[in-house]
Amino acid sequence: MKDRRRYKRTYLVLSTRLFDRENGKLLGNLANLTPEGAMIISEAPFEVGKVYRFHMNLSKEGFSKNHLDFEARCVWSKPEMIAPQFYKSGLEFSKITPKDVQIMAQIIKKYELHL
Repeated sequence: MKDRRRYKRTYLVLSTRLFDRENGKLLGNLANLTPEGAMIISEAPFEVGKVYRFHMNLSKEGFSKNHLDFEARCVWSKPEMIAPQFYKSGLEFSKITPKDVQIMAQIIKKYELHL
């Protein structure tokens, strides 16, 4: 399967929780991030093709706001190989403001894991 990614995955040194914007339920933890999407680790699989509405809290240091709200479509979801009780899912941003894309770029720059 050809990788259609335009940006390299950036793994982060922080674990940020993502919540359902409608009901506040924890959906998973952010594992990696690009300007176009993300991978999250969760306890339940995501439905491929479904658009999810996320809420992500931010630390107050260095960001112009304390949270991000965005929508992303699940493009794949499968069990995690090392810990199969968890799932990893690939998300493609479908609705995010230009300002929030800038904040995502700041997150990448500030919290990138250098392997």
